[in-house]
Amino acid sequence: MWRNEMKHLNIAIFSHTIAFGGSERVACLLADLLSQEGYNIFFIIQHKTNFSYSINNKNITMYNLENSNNKYEGVRGIFKKENINLCIFNDHFIDETFDFIRLAHKMNIKTIAIEHSSFFFPFYALNTTNFTKRNAGYRYIDRLVVLSPMLEQMWNALNITKAIFIPNPLTFKQRHYTTTTKKEKYLIFIGRICYMKGIFEALEIIKRVSEKFENVRLLVLGRFEDDKIKKDVEKKIDELHINKNIIFTGHINNIETYLSAASIHLMPSMIEGAPMSFYEAKSFGIPTVCFDIPTLFLADESSGCIMVGKNDIEGMTDAVMKLLTDERYWKLMSERSINSLTKLDEKIIISKWNALINNIINESTKNTDNKKNQDELPHTILKEFSYAIDWYNQKNISILYNEMGYLIPFHKIIIKMLPKGSIQRTYIKKIFSLFKKIFN
Repeated sequence: MWRNEMKHLNIAIFSHTIAFGGSERVACLLADLLSQEGYNIFFIIQHKTNFSYSINNKNITMYNLENSNNKYEGVRGIFKKENINLCIFNDHFIDETFDFIRLAHKMNIKTIAIEHSSFFFPFYALNTTNFTKRNAGYRYIDRLVVLSPMLEQMWNALNITKAIFIPNPLTFKQRHYTTTTKKEKYLIFIGRICYMKGIFEALEIIKRVSEKFENVRLLVLGRFEDDKIKKDVEKKIDELHINKNIIFTGHINNIETYLSAASIHLMPSMIEGAPMSFYEAKSFGIPTVCFDIPTLFLADESSGCIMVGKNDIEGMTDAVMKLLTDERYWKLMSERSINSLTKLDEKIIISKWNALINNIINESTKNTDNKKNQDELPHTILKEFSYAIDWYNQKNISILYNEMGYLIPFHKIIIKMLPKGSIQRTYIKKIFSLFKKIFN
């Protein structure tokens, strides 16, 4: 009975484009999953590129707003024409997303937003206004889907209590498992080539590893963020004399061949939400070495991941060397990596989405009460906030010395998230009081 009622729902899925990013790939995978469940899916994009992911499901209706003179009115027209019951938004970094959320709210259409990055992402993106827009905009939605239990706790601590953890669907349904260490020493880096993803740290690590393994190679799958980063990366490679150790492929849609060749997934990102590449590597039994990202799901050693301190190049190098030299340890981490994906089984994910949609349509406020690691939350919030502030000030040092204003909304947010009477809350209040005295 429930399935018969739900299959008549008209769901609009928004994605800025379906080109390069992991969040865009998630939007495509989710659209296909929900369509297979019997929902009527309308996929709305604003731009299309030559590298777009394909949606081959003929039951999905595509809308492209690229040539629309008024996207706001264009979306309103789609809502009316298709009698949309529910919207799912994927783009937390696009201002128009929040306009569309408000529009859906005004038209009494149920809404879900998927927050694809970590809570403090706007600091790393050097876009602090996005922080306050997200926190204001998300108060109009019915539910906020986040990508780890820790992130659910963070958003709930901010009184956005409609946050719920649902993992992303996997790219590869089939496991490509091998217990044999690859003969070639191939490491793989997957993602946009930029400062935030840690490309320069990756180059430093390869330099150190190559001093013992001359034949080590780093496969870099992804596009350069801009021409400047490309020139800076090429200059760094020349300085380190590692030209023969680096292989750039550009943007690749079909990455299976490269994953089959790789022994280690190198992920020196400063911040991540739930990167598709991380879970794609697991599908091939590839252990990951990454910097400290406490909000990342399935990123502990028991799940085939070695996490070292933030920006700890020496620690990451040591972890890579251990995997390359200790075959028994590599096999163990490979097995753990692929076995951890049982927690991301497609049946589990779709059941969570079906339950969420059912609860929203029937206006249920039922939520998963995730209290795991609750005691760690204040410490994690402060630590991640500290890392985010450091990164932001390194890239925009003039802002720190010229004004205090940009920190005010974050002060209020952090105070709200930390428990009353906690040492951490008292500590952060004292810090901000000191800042005010310095800059006033």
